[in-house]
Amino acid sequence: MEIVSRYGQEAILIREGAETPIRAFIQPSADRNRLEDAGDVLGREDERLFVYLGRTAVEPGDVLIWQGLRLRVRTSSPYYVGRELSHYWAALRPEWEAAV
Repeated sequence: MEIVSRYGQEAILIREGAETPIRAFIQPSADRNRLEDAGDVLGREDERLFVYLGRTAVEPGDVLIWQGLRLRVRTSSPYYVGRELSHYWAALRPEWEAAV
């Protein structure tokens, strides 16, 4: 997927404390079942999902930093064309600090 290395966005992959710069396509996912945004509500979590497409393997629990957001990998899957790995796909959700 040469297009990722050429046109992909910069992100940081955090796994087990190690930070690795990567290039990937990350974008908000269109959710047809989500109600229109009601504005900022105290205590309400950001429920947007994001989609990841890239050549770097990501795993559930990994964190990606992209455009100032911390996104946690919820699910991921490799995609093959024949026997050759094409790319990885993942669903991401914004990560929030735990309440103290």
